[in-house]
Parts: sequence; C-alpha cells; structure tokens
Amino acid sequence: MNKNNRAGRRRRPWIFAILMVAFLALPSVVGAQDAEPGEQAQPSEPVEPQPMPDETSAQLQNLYDAIGDRRARISKLKGLLAANGGKAEQLIYGTRLDRAWVGLLEDGDGFVHAVVDAKTSGYDLGEYLALAGQVLESQGEVGGIAWERMRQAATLPAEDLSAAEQAAAYSKLFDLQETTDRIFDTYLAGLELAEELGIDMFEDTESIKAVLSERALNVSVFLELSVDKATAIKAGAYALPEDQELKAKVLVANERVSSSAKALERIVAQMDSLGLETAEYREQVLRATGAVTTDVFDFAIIGSLLSRGWQWLLDYFVDEGPTFLFQALLFLLIIFGFYKLGKVVKNLVTRALNNPKFHLSVLLKRMLASTAGNVVLILGVLIALSQVGISLGPLLAGLGIAGFVIGFALQDTLSNFASGMMILFYRPFDVGDVVEAGGVFGKVSAMSLVNTTFLTFDNQTIILPNNMIWGGVIKNLNEQKHRRVDLVFGVSYSDDIAKVEKILNEIIDAHDKVLDDPEPIIKLHELADSSVNLVVRPWVESDDYWDVYWDLMRE
Repeated sequence: MNKNNRAGRRRRPWIFAILMVAFLALPSVVGAQDAEPGEQAQPSEPVEPQPMPDETSAQLQNLYDAIGDRRARISKLKGLLAANGGKAEQLIYGTRLDRAWVGLLEDGDGFVHAVVDAKTSGYDLGEYLALAGQVLESQGEVGGIAWERMRQAATLPAEDLSAAEQAAAYSKLFDLQETTDRIFDTYLAGLELAEELGIDMFEDTESIKAVLSERALNVSVFLELSVDKATAIKAGAYALPEDQELKAKVLVANERVSSSAKALERIVAQMDSLGLETAEYREQVLRATGAVTTDVFDFAIIGSLLSRGWQWLLDYFVDEGPTFLFQALLFLLIIFGFYKLGKVVKNLVTRALNNPKFHLSVLLKRMLASTAGNVVLILGVLIALSQVGISLGPLLAGLGIAGFVIGFALQDTLSNFASGMMILFYRPFDVGDVVEAGGVFGKVSAMSLVNTTFLTFDNQTIILPNNMIWGGVIKNLNEQKHRRVDLVFGVSYSDDIAKVEKILNEIIDAHDKVLDDPEPIIKLHELADSSVNLVVRPWVESDDYWDVYWDLMRE
C-alpha cells in the first residue's frame, strides 16, 4: 500500500507539469466495444497460466536490458554535456540527450507492451510482472524530465524578426512539438497498458482529463491569436502589394494557423477518447481552416455553423436590409436612366451624322452613334457603382490590367480591329461598293470592325478578316462615278477598216447609256497574226458598266 502511494506521488508531479504543455501529441484513441443488448456474460473457469517459452522470455529480457542500456547512455551523455562547455558541443550533446530521454520512455512502453502481450497469451509472467510495474512507476519521472527539456528548448519567435527568421524559429518550435507529441502519446499508452495489467489508474486518468481540458483551452487561445495575426498581416500586404517581406510573413502566418489548428485537432481526438466535450473546439478548427476532416467532422458542428450563418444573415438584413434595398433600387434607377439617355444620345448622333454635309461611311456613322450611346451607359454604371459605395480607383486599375491581359491574348483579333478602324477613317470602300480586295471580287454587303462580308456575282458570301483587306491592294470599282468599258474587236486583213470603224461608231452612238463626255475612243490597236484588232473604249456610269459591256459584245 505504501509502495503504491509512493508510486502515485511520483507520477502526479509529472502529470501536473504537463499542464504547461504548449502543444500536444497525435491522438491515441482506444476503441470500446459494447455488448449486444440482452447479451449476458457467461461465467468462465479460471485458466492456469502456461510456462513462458524461452523465446518469449529472451525477448522480454532483451527489452528490459535495452532500458538499462539507454539509462547508461543517458548517464554518459550527461557527463559529456557537463565536461564540454562549448556552444556547439552543448547543442550536439543536448540534442542527443533529448532523444535519449524520449527513447527511454518509448523503451519502457515497449517492454510493458510485450509483458501485456505475454499475459494475453496466457503465459506465467513471473518476475516480469513486477519489473513491468517498476517500469510503469518510473515512466512518470522519465516523461517529466523529457518534457521539461522540451519546454526549456521551446520559445516563441519575436515579432520583429524577419519572415525568414520567423519561419526558421517556428520550424524548430514545431519540431519540438512533434517530440512532445511522442512523449505524451507514450505516456497515454502506458496508462492503457497499466489497466491491462490490473493497475488502478483512476487518479491518473482524471488528471490527464484536466491536462487535456487546460491544454485545449490554451491552444484554442493561441489559434485565435494566430488567426487574428494572419488577418492583420494580410491586410498590410493588401495595402502594400509591393512589399515582399509582408508577402513572406503572410505565408509564415498561414503556416502558424495551420499548425495550431492541427495541434487542436489532435487534442480533440484525445479528449474524445476520454469522453470529454469537444464540440466548441471542433467548430473553431473548422472556422479557422475551412477544411472538414475526419477529426473534426460532426453533424452537430455543421449544424451549428449553418445556424450561426443563418442567424448572421438574418441580423444583417435586419440591420442593413433597408440601406441595402435603397442602394439596390438607386443603382437600378441610375442604370435605367442612363440606358434611356444613351438611346436618346444615339438617335441624336445618328440624325446629326445623316446630314448631307458629313461625308462619312455607313459603318462609321453606325459606329459613332453606337459608341456615343455606350459611353453614356458606361458613365451611368460608374456613377451607380460610386453611389453604392464601390471605390472606382481599384476597379479602373483592375480593368486596365484585365484589358492588358485580354489584349495580349487576342492579338490577331485586335489586329483586325485596328484594320477595321483604318478602313473606317480612310474609307477605301463602303457598304454596297463593288470591290476587289484580299483575293475576293464582289459587292460589300456588310462591314464590322473585325471583318467584311462580300457577296460575289455568282451569289457566294465570303467573309474576310479586315487585316487581310487592309494589308493588300484594294480596288474599288464604285469609287468614281464614271467608268470606261474596254473592248477589243478583231477583223480580217481583207476587211475595210474605215467601214468597221464607222459601224462601231454607229453602235456606240445608238446606245443610250454611253456617255458623250468623255468622248468614246475607237482606234486601230494591234496588227495580230490573223486579224486586225481595234479597241473600243466608251465611258459609262459605274452602275451601267456591265449592261453596256454585254450589249456592245452582243452587237
């Protein structure tokens, strides 16, 4: 009895020391299987322990000897640490000593676990049962020493450090966190093994519950502060987008939030294994990270978040609803008013451009009228946005950047657009003209700033990009009011040339669409191998060209 009391007193100081843990370990969840309803335990006869096989006994002895070897190594490292005062030596031997203490704790856990396995197999434990009890009693002291070394090495980085220095400091801190996790996991496993061996761990379990509850509260506060810090740094980085140091600190702050949330997740899992309430902490992890993991997922948590979101929405509409509705109505009224005003401006510009004194192409008139209406509408949108509290400066800057990106991606389209603008202002042709351009001959049926549509004389529709038209030779057959019809007629060498010329003059004079001015030309043009060729060149209205051409050829 006195021995058990002394063991309890040795374990409890370490348990209370854990109350100051900065971060906790990975969860160690013990599953419990409930008996089926109505099922009653059947009485069983006691089973006599079997002699332990030599192989199992040797294994247990080796594990126990490893504990002694580890203690001897710890003593040696202590001596080296005391004999070497250099900073580098202190760091090297100190790190090795940290690992040795954690290793000793794990060696003890491994030995006790093997003893429990032997008991489960029905072997007579003999002296190993007492040795396991001694190891369990010493685990508290070993764990306390190991944790104290981790606690002394763990320090939070100063806020005035650079992002790189903070990242390195937090990396070291979280490495110590992983080691601390191993210490705590091993101790929790030891509590479970003690129960397997029939050792009463009620007081220790209650103490661990207090440790976990206190630890969850501490890490919860740390996580909340980390989220606030990350939000503040992100706001600074948004205000100073060119500050690379702030951008780096944003990454460090995000990593701090992520690591803190993971630590709280592990605590939640450990608390669940002990039947403690964790809904509040699960919800905090979910809000901090936005990630639904198996450790924090719970329908009650999701329902709580949805309920809070719905309540926030209701409160927002109660407080801000009238203002929001007024601003929305004002926005729509401004847009509608400027839309109507744009229509009026478009009609006025169209009427003004249709004045005979403006010699503009049809497409240019349409474009100017449409542009005037759209400018009025865009102005209305900007005014409406400013009235509802949207800052126009960042919006216009964003549009400028977006325009640059879009322009870079649509180089060919913008090239066609630029060519269309050149065609508009220099007016080499207009809708309805007969044009030969880009390898196409036909009448221009439609034009836009990107392409031109031709209707050929055999009734084919051809659409050409404007840069193909503007980059080549353009022949406009309707640019001039008058056009010359060039014909060549061949007669025999034996024919009377003067009589032929007289007949041709009579035919031309008799055609009502041939112009008197300029005067038609009928001349001997060429002495070919088998004929004498005469050229006939009457002038006609451009619209009458093909009628005169076909009539003279028939005559």
